[in-house]
Amino acid sequence: MRCAAFVLQRADLAISAITITPERESVVDFSKRYMDYSVGILIKKPEEKINIFSLFAPFDFAVWACIAAAIPIVGVLIFVLNRIQAVRAQSAAQPSPSVSSTLHSAIWVVYGAFVQQGGESTVNSVAMRIVMGSWWLFTLIVCSSYTANLAAFLTVSRMDNPIRTFQDLSKQMDISYGTVRDSAVYEYFKAKGTNPLEQDNTFAELWRTISKNNGADNCVSNPSEGIRKAKKGNYAFLWDVTVVEYAALTDDECSVTVIGNSISSKGYGIALQHGSPYRDLFSQRILELQESGDLDVLKQKWWPRMGRCDLNSHTNAQTDGKALKLHSFAGVFCILAIGLLLACLVAALELWWNSNRCHQETPKEVHNFYSYHN
Repeated sequence: MRCAAFVLQRADLAISAITITPERESVVDFSKRYMDYSVGILIKKPEEKINIFSLFAPFDFAVWACIAAAIPIVGVLIFVLNRIQAVRAQSAAQPSPSVSSTLHSAIWVVYGAFVQQGGESTVNSVAMRIVMGSWWLFTLIVCSSYTANLAAFLTVSRMDNPIRTFQDLSKQMDISYGTVRDSAVYEYFKAKGTNPLEQDNTFAELWRTISKNNGADNCVSNPSEGIRKAKKGNYAFLWDVTVVEYAALTDDECSVTVIGNSISSKGYGIALQHGSPYRDLFSQRILELQESGDLDVLKQKWWPRMGRCDLNSHTNAQTDGKALKLHSFAGVFCILAIGLLLACLVAALELWWNSNRCHQETPKEVHNFYSYHN
């Protein structure tokens, strides 16, 4: 704000994004605040990450590895118990147990029970009943946990911004941030970051990055440059929340949003000359507009929270469900395709193996036939 016009009495009043500060109060008079002021973070909205194997996300890799290892282990145990039961049945002249006569059939029974498609075999041994009962309980818990986590991973938006507050911004190093050099916001962070009485080191970390190379690395010369830089990505612009909110609401691509807990709670006021007779008049009218709610109506008109560009989209997206897209199930189709291709390959190998064995056995039978008749 240029106060020289007031000092030289060339202007009677100024209405703009003028914050009420002690330095400005020493030069001009301010009316009552007509809008709250705080500092916000303008940042590019995170892009949705496509992961075709997102269906495996509910469990960690170690959990999947343990589950995959448990299936053959339980299958081997069932096979061993079945063989023991078979030996006992033969010695007692009893019918052999029908479960898992071979190792691969035992593993198949365990796998079928895990995917809830098996369990049709009869279990006579008490030990095998204990094993299968424990396995069924294990399967129930695993499937229930997987279903619950899968619902959270697929129906909840994954476009979550890791930066929500100024504390989060100060702790990360991937995204650079800054403000307008030598502005009121710049001086505010300087005062807070260099204050030895400040208990929170957040401002010290923020100021260390903002003032890097005397502000030349991360700061900009004007708000328009900072907004353009934030739209390009990998940069967070710290500025008046009303200004950056308006920039986000009027963005053609709706590519940016405003986040961060509001700090530096001040207010905007109408600047007038010292001793101006209009100050009390403006202040009274502002209080009347606030009490009647007209100021809130005007703010909602020009700063709508819900519109073409939704400022709350980065927070509401976590609570609203959405239709599952194809890429969410691409991993399942890949598994199905791999299984079908593997089945076709195995079938071809079996056909080739059986045909070769038939060709090898046929000459032997012919040779035996001629040898018998001769």
